[in-house]
Amino acid sequence: MRFVGETEFGQAGEVWVGLEMDARVGSGDGSVDGVAYFAAKSKHAKFVRPGMISAEASTPMTPMTPMAI
Repeated sequence: MRFVGETEFGQAGEVWVGLEMDARVGSGDGSVDGVAYFAAKSKHAKFVRPGMISAEASTPMTPMTPMAI
């Protein structure tokens, strides 16, 4: 998880989550329409709504704070 917050591509008040994947299975590089939300290799990033995420972690995860835009 590399980004959590509102974006310019969503509706006002919508929260999106930017994910960076290890494999080339994403749809971009962490930017949308010329706005960079985080940096990732080409096809290693994807934005999803928070309800689409589930986690199975073997180690505790640190909670994230939404970023200001």
